Amino acid sequence: MPRAARTPTSQPDVTNSILARTSERYQAAERVRRDHGAAWMARQHGNSAEHGAVRLLIGTWDALARSYTASGSGPDPFFAINPFDLAWEALRPAVKILRETDGPGFASEFEKLATRTRAWLKTPAGRLHRSSRGHGGKGSGGKGSGGKGSGGKGGQGGHNGDNGDNGDNGNGGGGGMFL
Repeated sequence: MPRAARTPTSQPDVTNSILARTSERYQAAERVRRDHGAAWMARQHGNSAEHGAVRLLIGTWDALARSYTASGSGPDPFFAINPFDLAWEALRPAVKILRETDGPGFASEFEKLATRTRAWLKTPAGRLHRSSRGHGGKGSGGKGSGGKGSGGKGGQGGHNGDNGDNGDNGNGGGGGMFL
């Protein structure tokens, strides 16, 4: 049977990504990440609400990555509204911890799509979204976007250490943006 023609990002891809990230449970999990950091969440007991919350965040992004990859959609509209690179930077410390028990393939599609997003941001279409996502380098988002563990509130968009998980300096805090 011939394959269906692929279209640029299909409506379900975009709709699903928005619905997944705006659910009440996702938003509650994201608030915990902003307050405590992803690494702290991953280190909590496996049956705790915090541990489950970081798995929800990571699992959402990994599922979105798998859905996008399976769809064969083009990158422009999908990457424009789904900051896989920023989500990866915020959640990478937790993924690293969870891979110790879940194996190296845990959240691998999420990681791959974050890499693809970073490459897309270097294209003409991607450059249009670069400045609004805080990719201007250290200090691009004000206090909270530069350096290890300097999280805290503020720093709209920046991801250079914006969640305080890099190096696990204290509780960290969220900073940056909602993912």
